[in-house]
Amino acid sequence: MSMSEVLEQTQATGQDLRRLGAEDAAACADIVMRWIARTPWMKADHRATVERALREGLPRREAWGLGTPLKGYISLDVAEGHIGGLYVDQPGQGLGKLLLDRVKQGRERLRLNSHLPNKAAHAFYQPEGFVQVREPWSGSDGIDEITMEWQR
Repeated sequence: MSMSEVLEQTQATGQDLRRLGAEDAAACADIVMRWIARTPWMKADHRATVERALREGLPRREAWGLGTPLKGYISLDVAEGHIGGLYVDQPGQGLGKLLLDRVKQGRERLRLNSHLPNKAAHAFYQPEGFVQVREPWSGSDGIDEITMEWQR
């Protein structure tokens, strides 16, 4: 999808697509915490820890958000082509695809890690062209993860 098509889609859905910074950390942390709360296999995390990580990380990454108030965001380490986070409040509404399409723009390859039990995420990423490129490994939170990659 071209950038103009992404922008048309965001307008059609009534969502504004905008760059995020440290000032958006609290809203992003709220989205992450709501995801954790509705994910039975995910271990609880302290909101302050999540917000602090986002406040420090968002300015160093290319981060995009949708909606006011924020309904979803994506964070990309540009140098590594690594998606550090893609979270939306209402999965299945097309917001994740809009965010993913935005970071695909002008790139040939992207990578991400996904928790092994997160079958919903895998079902989202696979039709978007992501394939598993690494055997499961134990993540820093003690939950197994896989690495997925997309190539244009």
